[in-house]
Amino acid sequence: MDNLLFGLEELGITKTNGVDIFGEEKGDSRLKTKIEESTVSEQKESDFLFEKTMTCPVCDKSFKTKQVKIGKPRFIGTDSDLRPRYEGVDTVKYDAVVCLHCGYAELMRNFNSISSRQIKDVKENICNTFKGITNELGEYSYPAALQRYKLALYNGVVKHSKLSERAFICLKIAWLYRAQIESLSKDTEDYAKVAREYAINELMFTKNAYEGFFKAIEKEMPPICGMDETTVNYMLSDLARRCQDYENAEKFAFAVLSSRSASAKIKEKTRAELEIIKKEKASSNK
Repeated sequence: MDNLLFGLEELGITKTNGVDIFGEEKGDSRLKTKIEESTVSEQKESDFLFEKTMTCPVCDKSFKTKQVKIGKPRFIGTDSDLRPRYEGVDTVKYDAVVCLHCGYAELMRNFNSISSRQIKDVKENICNTFKGITNELGEYSYPAALQRYKLALYNGVVKHSKLSERAFICLKIAWLYRAQIESLSKDTEDYAKVAREYAINELMFTKNAYEGFFKAIEKEMPPICGMDETTVNYMLSDLARRCQDYENAEKFAFAVLSSRSASAKIKEKTRAELEIIKKEKASSNK
């Protein structure tokens, strides 16, 4: 699938086919993924949400967006690529904020960080054709969350945001596709076909996240997307493994283990990661 931003056409965003997310040629990495069991909770996801009123820095209009109540959900851990897991709610779904009026979209932490030049680019390339988006009742469905993230990614391309910021959005989109697989009912018609499609999309965005972060560390200084150098190296080790780039997976892992500032906890996780890398590398050479 060549168009990473498929699904935005119904919002009036039609110039997405062939968009190069990072503005350079991409490699042809093969990827692997792991489907993990989802957490079941008796509470409804909507119980963890509230409506936050925001003002758009592009069009100056107010709108409401769903956010997760701070301290409400119980943290239960992360996947190997740092995807967070909470009991009862997928917090990732609610980090992409979209102005319902003009189509400006960004991750919550960066929403108000936009220059006058970037505002001009967004108005010219997005606002002029944006048809509007609905703030769903209750929790966001995965298709709705993915649409918001892809709009945020396209905004990032249009306003030339940092490589790391675009890469982080790609990574979060990959997490959403993984979660969509986990939440898919086995009774779904053509279950295997649908699950495979989601898995392919997860792999595609994982690949782009790895590419973006790999390029970003050559041009940006830590912290990168709020992560220190050690955390970035650990994450890149896991993403490289998923891309079957085992040489760089080992290199990033060794960078963590040799770091004097790395905690004992992250070094322990990295040693476990190295064991997985070695097994997968040996398996791929058979």
